[in-house]
Amino acid sequence: MLAHIRTTGNGDFSIQRLSAAYDNDLVNQLGNLVNRTLKLISLYARSRVPILGEPDAHDRQLLHSALSLSKAVAVAVDEYRLNHAVSEIWQLVHDANRYVSDIKPWKLAACPNGTAGSEHTNRLDNCLHVLATVLVTIALSLRPFLPSTAANILRAFRSVE
Repeated sequence: MLAHIRTTGNGDFSIQRLSAAYDNDLVNQLGNLVNRTLKLISLYARSRVPILGEPDAHDRQLLHSALSLSKAVAVAVDEYRLNHAVSEIWQLVHDANRYVSDIKPWKLAACPNGTAGSEHTNRLDNCLHVLATVLVTIALSLRPFLPSTAANILRAFRSVE
C-alpha cells in the first residue's frame, strides 16, 4: 500500500485498496515469483542455487537492476520518499516476473539431452541463479517495509543455497 500513497501527501486509504494491493503486489507478484523460483530450483537444481555461468543480455540486465536497487531505495528513503522506494522494489519484482515469462525456464528443463540440451541446462542454471539473486536482493530491500515477509524470503533461500 505504501507504494500507492505519497509519503508526505494526502492519500486515499481504504480497506478495499489495502486488500487489493496485498493480493496483487504481495500474493500475485512477489509470492508467486518466490514460490515459482523455489519450485524450479527444487525440481531442476536439486534444491541448490546453481552457479552463474556466462550471463546473456537478459541476465545482465536483470542483475544490473538488482545491483542498482539498494542505492535507489537508499536515496528514496533519505529523501523521505518511501512510496518511491517501495515502487523501485516492485519494479524489480515486475521485471523479474517478465524475465521468467520471457525465458520460460520450465521449457529449458524439458529440452532433451545432447548439445542443445547442455546449452539449455546452462541457460536454465543461469536463469535460476539470477532469480535467486534478485529475490534475495528484493528481500533485503524490503526489510524496512515488510520485515516478516523479507525474513520469510531470506529464510526460504537460505534453505536452497
